[in-house]
Amino acid sequence: GLGDVYKSQIPKSRMFKGDPLGFVGKAKQRLLSARQYKPRRSKSYHVPASFNLKRFLKTVWHFLMIPFRVVYHYKVVILITLTVLYGLFSFTEAGKAFLFRLNPQAYYLNTSFLAHTEIYFTNVISQSKTLSAVFRVSPSSVTPTAAPANGAAVKRMVVTASKGLYLRSAPMADSKKLILMKPDTRVEYLNEKTQDRDGVLWYKVKLAEGTVGWANASWLKEV
Repeated sequence: GLGDVYKSQIPKSRMFKGDPLGFVGKAKQRLLSARQYKPRRSKSYHVPASFNLKRFLKTVWHFLMIPFRVVYHYKVVILITLTVLYGLFSFTEAGKAFLFRLNPQAYYLNTSFLAHTEIYFTNVISQSKTLSAVFRVSPSSVTPTAAPANGAAVKRMVVTASKGLYLRSAPMADSKKLILMKPDTRVEYLNEKTQDRDGVLWYKVKLAEGTVGWANASWLKEV
């Protein structure tokens, strides 16, 4: 009959007593497959963890170029700022005094540069009649540095103390401190000296920016 037809289409391995069509076996197999089923994970590409020398050098190069890119981007602002600062340190009394306290060697270098530049341009202008008429400069305006009135040469001294030397208001160790003169600071000796109550010798000196005071002679050397 019809049961025999279904029975002939079912494999013998699935047929057992009490389940001639194998329905129970199929249900058990589907249940077992559902328990063992694991969802597939989406595949993603992972870059191999090998060292890339070219990429590393490129990263280092970009990192080192950051300051230059910043300077190039703000070049106008930086140029204007530096120009204003140089003008303050070179042509104002407060700026000159601050530069001298900050770095005496830079102060002397800048002062010498400005003096030589002024002499050079004055000579160039004086050799041209047109420029002389415009700027009202005559050859007689270029004069050498005048010597002292008494004919004596100016005596220069330099600070030899490794940690600097204080310029004081009076020839005493407990007097008011005016300026801390850094090593190699040049001063002008004003031909005045004295000894304090402890027998320490003091020289009256003048700084290039105009400050006058007393300094311990032990830490001054004539140049």
